[in-house]
Amino acid sequence: MYMVHPIVFLLLFICISTCTCTVEQISFSGGGAFGAVEIGILKRILSENTKNYDRYTGISAGGLNSGFLSYYSNINDGVKDAEIMYSNIRNNDIYEIMPITRNSLLNTKPLHKTLNMIVANMSNEPVIETIIGTVNLYTGNLDTYLYDSTLDTEDKIKLLMSTSAIPVVFPPIQFKGYMYADGGTLSNELLDIVHSPEYLNITYITPYDTMIEDDNAIDTIEEMIMRTFRVVKHNYNNPITQLNQNCESPYGEINYYYVTPSALSGYSMLNFNKGKELIDIGYLNTKSKKYKLC
Repeated sequence: MYMVHPIVFLLLFICISTCTCTVEQISFSGGGAFGAVEIGILKRILSENTKNYDRYTGISAGGLNSGFLSYYSNINDGVKDAEIMYSNIRNNDIYEIMPITRNSLLNTKPLHKTLNMIVANMSNEPVIETIIGTVNLYTGNLDTYLYDSTLDTEDKIKLLMSTSAIPVVFPPIQFKGYMYADGGTLSNELLDIVHSPEYLNITYITPYDTMIEDDNAIDTIEEMIMRTFRVVKHNYNNPITQLNQNCESPYGEINYYYVTPSALSGYSMLNFNKGKELIDIGYLNTKSKKYKLC
């Protein structure tokens, strides 16, 4: 019987313990109804290179997309069901104007009902590691939570609602003893949040380029609020604008997918009645850039 020399085992152990593994991560940004655009972009990406991912991260609408896709071991199945969901959702499934709340313009009781139907009808717990960010209104910090089986149905719903609670527009959400609001208030993306020795290959999906150039008219309160948020996100705590395309020892890379503002002209981040159209816009107008994580 042939015996393997102990030195061989030692060398194999050293090789395995020091190798750099690659983690495939999708990071979804915020965007309100434009979360449907993100699904269209992802559909386009998968049409050109089908693969599954190890981790999802998300903020605001991106948190909702991450939570939804986390239940699917096959991402293509998740995207197909997300298309159906967005194509059938309407404004009255997300919010209502009456009754007026003390701390927001719109009431999100319909969103709670919609999310309850979605989460409760899932046949299994999340199977993909998923991290969702939301802003703690007490501490001012961006808190991150695992969206997994440790959360019961109601806590899953509260986490999803808190990350998408646009200040002033939607009411803040009580979760884990704190009041939370839209994660995009501080940062519109969760990129390198898991510090580990793995090489990070991040697919970052956002409905619009991080640059603020946008000549669309500002004719309503809603448009003013949304444009203000984009200005804040562009100038404060925006990791995309700080990325370096040239470095000697990158520990990862970001494949950055988006559509230009002109592609979304005439559409509103609070109009959920046009999900199918927004998915098609994402699919047909996908653009990309590449950055290194240094």
